[in-house]
Amino acid sequence: MRTRRRLTALVLCTAATLAISTGCTSTSPDSPPSTGQPYSSAERALAISEAEQAVRDYYRVRDQCMADPPNTDPSCFDEVSMDDRNVSDRYSLEDAQDEGVRYVGTVVVARTIRVVDVQLPSGLPKEVTLSICVDTTEFDMLQPDGSSVESRSESDHLQFLFTVRKWTDTWKVADRSKDPEGETC
Repeated sequence: MRTRRRLTALVLCTAATLAISTGCTSTSPDSPPSTGQPYSSAERALAISEAEQAVRDYYRVRDQCMADPPNTDPSCFDEVSMDDRNVSDRYSLEDAQDEGVRYVGTVVVARTIRVVDVQLPSGLPKEVTLSICVDTTEFDMLQPDGSSVESRSESDHLQFLFTVRKWTDTWKVADRSKDPEGETC
């Protein structure tokens, strides 16, 4: 009898651990998490869509800001980035100004690979984290002599995690990092 109870407890514990580690819930993928969040699946879908657009806007502005570093004010990034990402963008601009590097072409947001997290509290801030594939086929960083800074032997499709936050009425990229689930896509 004692062994049977231990076996039952082991099976239940294993099932609970599996459910937790795989994100097994009783809700569909389009519905809000089962944590009692006060938002609907439509609000979640809208937030994801707006976060994706914020990433596209980020690259559009970033490409413009970095096309002519000597004549670009660091505040150029303020409309599309914040927090760590804004600081990083400003350092990149400063480095480009010091080294005479400029960006040519465009980075294209190819697709969203997965939604990592959605936090939509009743107030602000709101936050969405996405794994996104970006296409750098038409993008390059040029040194003052016109040669490329990086070798084109690397993949033209890179995978990043983007954390996008909404503090006021605008979603902005707050962080970008390598996606631990893959570097290329």
